[in-house]
Amino acid sequence: MGWGYYPIDPKYKGLDFRANVMPTLPTSVDTNRSYALVGVEPACMFKPGTEPQELDFFHWDNSMQPWLRHITPANRTGHKLWSRLTHKSWCMPQHSLPDENHRHRINRRLHSESQGQIRDIAQLWGGNKETVLPKRKHALVCASSPRNHREFFNESQEQWLQRVTEELVRQGYTYTIRHKASVQGRKTNQTTDQIKREDCDLVVANYSACASEAAPVGVAVVTTTEQSPARAVSTSWETFCQGTIQQYDEQAIDRWITRLCAYTWHRQELDTLEWIDTHPQATHLKAKRYEA
Repeated sequence: MGWGYYPIDPKYKGLDFRANVMPTLPTSVDTNRSYALVGVEPACMFKPGTEPQELDFFHWDNSMQPWLRHITPANRTGHKLWSRLTHKSWCMPQHSLPDENHRHRINRRLHSESQGQIRDIAQLWGGNKETVLPKRKHALVCASSPRNHREFFNESQEQWLQRVTEELVRQGYTYTIRHKASVQGRKTNQTTDQIKREDCDLVVANYSACASEAAPVGVAVVTTTEQSPARAVSTSWETFCQGTIQQYDEQAIDRWITRLCAYTWHRQELDTLEWIDTHPQATHLKAKRYEA
C-alpha cells in the first residue's frame, strides 16, 4: 500500500478495501468513481484547489485530534489508529454542526479500549479548559513540513518562520520552534509535553494538528490558515497581528471537539468502509451501498 487515490466500491464487504489494490495516480483517476485519497504526497495527488470539480474523493490522513495517539488508558502503546476522513478538502467543513452521535461512536471505542476508564474523549486531556490569555508571552511555533509549505501553501517553511517570528518579537514574545519528532520520539515528546516543559502560553501553527492538542487544555492558539483543524477555536493570524487574541469558553471548545468527531475514524472503520453508513458527507455512497 502507498499514497494516492484508492477506488471505493460502496458495496465492498471485507476487512480492507485496499487489499490487493494499487492506488491511482492523478493522471489516471476516473471522475465517475469515488476515491479515498491516502496521505498528502504531492506526486500522488492533485495540488489542493486544482482537482477536477467532478472528482469525488475523501481525504484520509492523520487525526485532527492528536490526543487520540497520546499514551493513555485508551491507547497504551501510542498507536496511530485514528485518522481524519474529510470530503474533498483537508479539513472538516468550516460550518459543520456538532453531532453527538459521532462523539458517542468514538466514546464507545475509547471506553472499550480503556477497559472502562475513559467514558468521553475529553477525559484524554483531563477535560476542556477555557482559553487563558498569555502572560509570560513565550510562544511555541509549529510549522508545517517544508514540503507542505512549498507544495500547498506557496511559500517556504523558512519564509513562514521568518514572518511568524518577526511578528512575535514585535509584540514582545519570546519563542521556541518545535521540531517535528518521529512517531516513536513523539510518544514522550508530544506538543503538550513541550508546552509544559518550556512554560509556553501561546501556540502558533500553520496546518499542523498540534494546535488541536493545545486548544482544549486552555492554551491560546494562533493559526495562519483556514485549513487548520483548530481554526474554530483559535485566533486568526490577521487578528493576532492587530494585537488581539480570542478566548473560547469550555462550551465552545466542547462543541468544536464534537464537530471533529464526525470526521474522526478508527482504522477498522476505514478499512471496512463502515464509515459510509454514517459519515456526514457520504450519503451518496450509502445510497449506492444499499441499492438493489
